[in-house]
Amino acid sequence: MIAAGMWGLVQWESGRRARRVEAFRSETMRRLELGDWEGAEAMASRWAVEDPSPDAWMAAAQAAWEKADAERVAFYLQQIPDPAPLDAYLRLGFIQMEALGDPLACVATCNKTLEYFPDDTETHERLLYFYAMTCQSDLLRREVDRAVQAGADSLTSYAYLLSGQWLRFKNGVEVNQRWLQKYPDEEVFLVGAVLNLTQHPMLEEIARAEMPTADAEPRPREYAAQQVHAMLQRFPQNLELLAEEIRNLCRNGDVPQVARLLAGAPAAALQDNRFWRYKGWLHAAQSEWPDAIAAYRRALEIAPWDWASRLELASAIRATEGVAAAADLQRTADRGKRLVIQIRGSQNIHELEPPETYEQMRDYLRDCGRNDLADRIDRLLGAAGHSH
Repeated sequence: MIAAGMWGLVQWESGRRARRVEAFRSETMRRLELGDWEGAEAMASRWAVEDPSPDAWMAAAQAAWEKADAERVAFYLQQIPDPAPLDAYLRLGFIQMEALGDPLACVATCNKTLEYFPDDTETHERLLYFYAMTCQSDLLRREVDRAVQAGADSLTSYAYLLSGQWLRFKNGVEVNQRWLQKYPDEEVFLVGAVLNLTQHPMLEEIARAEMPTADAEPRPREYAAQQVHAMLQRFPQNLELLAEEIRNLCRNGDVPQVARLLAGAPAAALQDNRFWRYKGWLHAAQSEWPDAIAAYRRALEIAPWDWASRLELASAIRATEGVAAAADLQRTADRGKRLVIQIRGSQNIHELEPPETYEQMRDYLRDCGRNDLADRIDRLLGAAGHSH
């Protein structure tokens, strides 16, 4: 009899709690419909205390959003235990990146999202945007690989893949400087701001002010190169800075300095196609053609879509075997270069112009020996209703 009585008491208390939860839920919804954001937030908070469900915290977050209180929105969404609904992660990442200006928190949220929803394309693209804006081409490429492996790749993934090592943004300096307000000494943002400088709309004016010359002619490229050099002294192990520094030295024909920097490059450079391209350039500059050709081929093994390595390989083969032997390489490299220029020139990387750029990406990857990626683009084009 005592056991039966206790069971009845538990059932009664459970029913009473369910009625309280339903009352809080109904009142929260009613106040949300009325636009009583203050009341809805208060009621949702009481609902969440009684029943810490995703619905309760999401309702509190919605009310806080309507009040333009981004910090409270983030707080409520972070109360939802993992795994949370996908929408909660997406909202939290958006708030962290856009409203709170905290991209590192957003990246952490994105990576957590992908633990539970590895095939969410939006999350992959949010990470791709961040890595591109901060000029972290290695992480960008790895993120594309992760999206492909999860079946979460998009046409935008391949736009990033093909242009990643060349991407610089007109607003890149501004965006990285804004993020630096929250993280003043963060290497990623300091480097991103410097590397995006080449596309800054006011670069000529900045160069004129910072590097006055007798003839008053601005030297924007030289100014940008100086900023890269100075930042490299601060972060000597940063591969992106090192790659840009060596690129500038190759452009200036500085063989001894290129040799010195390549000899001291971190081990990670061995997995980066650009450094093999620079090694090829170093050998080519000294007419060491077999070594140059081997280095360029290694660069293309790592990144078959690297048009610059293909172009330099064509030059090396032309020097050793004649024009005809290099013709196909030259044609493919030229197409790749034009393609990257098209991608970089588009106003929106999510909607490339002209539309046939997507078919050109597919065909170029096929010519580079990546039929697997070309086939995936083909399927994405079909799903998007593009003509083949």
